[in-house]
Amino acid sequence: MEGIIVGRLYGWPEFSEDGHEIWAVHIGDPPFFLRVAHRPEDYVPSGELWDMSFPLEHDSRYALGNLMFFEPRSADPREVATLVAGAIKAVHDPAVLKRLSVDTLPFDPTSADIQPEDVPLGTVVGVLYDPYDEAIDPAPWVAHIGMPPFAMRVCDLNEEDLEQEDVWASVGTGDVLAHLQWLSSLACERDDLRHIAETIASTIREDVAEELPHLLSV
Repeated sequence: MEGIIVGRLYGWPEFSEDGHEIWAVHIGDPPFFLRVAHRPEDYVPSGELWDMSFPLEHDSRYALGNLMFFEPRSADPREVATLVAGAIKAVHDPAVLKRLSVDTLPFDPTSADIQPEDVPLGTVVGVLYDPYDEAIDPAPWVAHIGMPPFAMRVCDLNEEDLEQEDVWASVGTGDVLAHLQWLSSLACERDDLRHIAETIASTIREDVAEELPHLLSV
């Protein structure tokens, strides 16, 4: 599965309050993330990918940037530029913004940028956007950006193609976290992964369900 998960960040309190940041996570090759941040004043690009900044069309106070790969790697700049363009489309898509309740729950990104040496924490909870046909998966997705990074889909437990071994945690009301997709060469033991998934499922039940009603009610 490839695409861009656009969602709100939960679980990194040292960096920002839950739900106050909007991130875009590419879960194809190469896996990377960007975040919506305050538009830098007197911006002079350094030429580094992580320093690129793309102002939002609907609110010029903010920009999409702070690009980071999940692990050090070489990548074709033209390929990355195409994927970043897809992420820009995703964060401007009206259906995505509605699913993330942007009109009723404004985002408030921290002023700090993530540096290449930082180790991110938390989970991005949102929607999967296909930048090529501009389609949105009706099911919510999560991207765990801490170690180890991975993505999962919120599925109906009764889906025909869902095997029991693919289920990692119950979200409640018949929904589960499943369809694991690693975002780096790092991995972990099944019990550790299940614990992380259960923590994410708890966040969805206790916070996301109330704050983002359009995300879970499609």
